[in-house]
Amino acid sequence: MPAVERKFKTNDKVFAKVRGYPPWPARIEGLADETPNRLKYHIFFYGTRETGICRQDELFPYTEFKDKYGKGVKRKFFTEALQEIECDFGTPESRANLLPSESTPKPEATESQAGSDNEGNLVIDEGSEKKAAPKPKTSTPRVSEAMDVDTPNYHHKPSPVLKVTTSGRKIKPKKTFDPDDNDSTFSSHSGGFKEQSPIPGTENALIKASVCRIKTVDGKLVLLDINKFTPPENCKTEKSINLWKMNKINEFKQIREKVEEGEPVKEEYAKIIEEQCQPEVQAELEANEKALKTQLKLEVCILDIDLRIKDSIGLEHADCDECLKALDDLINLPITPLVLKKHPEIVDTCRRLQRYTGNIAEWTMTEEEAEVFTQKASQVRAKADHVYNKFKNLFTVPAGETFWDTFSKQLVTFNDVTRNMPAHDLFSLCEDPTTTAPS
Repeated sequence: MPAVERKFKTNDKVFAKVRGYPPWPARIEGLADETPNRLKYHIFFYGTRETGICRQDELFPYTEFKDKYGKGVKRKFFTEALQEIECDFGTPESRANLLPSESTPKPEATESQAGSDNEGNLVIDEGSEKKAAPKPKTSTPRVSEAMDVDTPNYHHKPSPVLKVTTSGRKIKPKKTFDPDDNDSTFSSHSGGFKEQSPIPGTENALIKASVCRIKTVDGKLVLLDINKFTPPENCKTEKSINLWKMNKINEFKQIREKVEEGEPVKEEYAKIIEEQCQPEVQAELEANEKALKTQLKLEVCILDIDLRIKDSIGLEHADCDECLKALDDLINLPITPLVLKKHPEIVDTCRRLQRYTGNIAEWTMTEEEAEVFTQKASQVRAKADHVYNKFKNLFTVPAGETFWDTFSKQLVTFNDVTRNMPAHDLFSLCEDPTTTAPS
């Protein structure tokens, strides 16, 4: 008689089995799919902070299988995963500190009114308790994925302890933009190829890094980009192409090791290295690296500011001072039209903030507190209007059109031009492709 498959509840601790990885310490985030024959669950993986979906038969209760699966594994971040899951058996507060920022569900976007730069009263709520359980990442967060494609080198660090306000809301450390800052988050590794954490839960354990950065023995920079190589003719299916890419990436690593040791490499790669070591090519590569690094820092700051604004202005609370600080930081950033097209959410946030009035009707406030809040909300609207006008001045708005109309049209064109662009190329964009795109 076949064994009865277990059913799991939210926050159950398990080992999750994903192809290509050992059973990994994980937590059940909720039910993903229920069919007559099989259940699927949303999973949060400790150590790597990734999310994914696993079938019922791929999950094993943590305490029952701890001795079997929790020993003798030498994979990167597995030890950290075990430590985190043990801590997570504690209080709800400890679980909150382990949640990845990506798992925070975003509010549903309201439909914009055509031909208008403004819309009705705004209350932004990023943390409503009535929201559904966090879903795995299916959208494409642009900057975080840009890190995945090995543009900057990302070093795994434990989550910092977050400060908490008197109301219990966590205060996240804000990011600052300094193009000359050589913070390790964005510095290029001397070896050049980013060693990303294991990604259990991804059905395609495919290349999160498509570019291998190599430093020759004399300090020259060489880039091996998987997108510049053509799969053999017998690779016709997506599965075979992905397998070829993974093998190619592994070959890149071997080439890197040989180049760093000054050993000879295949003629195919020797030719690429020789071409890229030419002075004019080196100058271009270094300039591109610097521009890209600066661009990514800017985009990270913009996304951070957008989250700070939405976190400070919610249905349950409002911290207008924090919102004003975030808007001040946004004003001081060297924003370009390209950055706004890559991250249009910040434009929509400021657009809606122009009509922000809060949720006074539902809040318990004295007359004095309500008066202070009304003044602060007025300052938020004025500051948002200032930021929005700064965005507007970056574009040429035809007579008879609002900025929102113009921006929306250009955004559609940008998305059409970049729709089939490889991920690495998209996230590495430092020039707007629509300025040269045929009309």
